[in-house]
Amino acid sequence: MHNKAHFVGLDSAGEPIYDNRRPVPALRFRGSVKLHGSNAAVVFGPNGIGFQSRERLLTLEDDNFGFHAHMSGHMDELRRIAGLIATQAQVSP
Repeated sequence: MHNKAHFVGLDSAGEPIYDNRRPVPALRFRGSVKLHGSNAAVVFGPNGIGFQSRERLLTLEDDNFGFHAHMSGHMDELRRIAGLIATQAQVSP
């Protein structure tokens, strides 16, 4: 990181030029507590619409906090959204 702050360009041979007199920027930030949660996604693929967590495909028997069960009740809307995405991306749904 120190080199990035002092980098000013390349010389005629393409080698980096550093100016160590340039001040290193002071960074200010505010930290926050990471909240635990769950990851869930809707998958639009060649085999239809599915649901997944971060690490696995979901089923009604192996759900992720009820995500699959809930989203299964919205299939008409999900198909409509998949069609809109396919049209915009110019691919087949």
